[in-house]
Amino acid sequence: MKLLSEGEVFYLTLAIIEAELTHLPSFRFQVEVSDRGFTASSSVWAAADDVHIFASQLRQCQRMGRSQALLSSMSPGELELRVEPSDALGHFQVVYRVGRHRLNNAGRQAAAVTGGFDLDPYLLEQMVEGAELLAL
Repeated sequence: MKLLSEGEVFYLTLAIIEAELTHLPSFRFQVEVSDRGFTASSSVWAAADDVHIFASQLRQCQRMGRSQALLSSMSPGELELRVEPSDALGHFQVVYRVGRHRLNNAGRQAAAVTGGFDLDPYLLEQMVEGAELLAL
């Protein structure tokens, strides 16, 4: 699934690279974001139930024009993805945080890229369909 800004200047992609369906149903996503010259790429796990809820929330956004959709990674701080209304006219924005933790001699360090962009309104239907495919 690819979330694009108006004019396709900024984007965030989510692609499933692994699925765990037995012990703790979840998906591992490759996440990539490009925003005003900043880029980030990471691999994150999200619970299968959360992915299904996100897809349902996106459908509500499309139908009602005022709901929000939220997807978070299982590990705090690795992915926060929110699609929310940006005005009363039915436009939406994507707000995100993509991060990663690493261990070194000084302990645990975090690095993250945060930001947001206006979602291309003509691509909302494609985004909803993409999220529903992810949730299958």
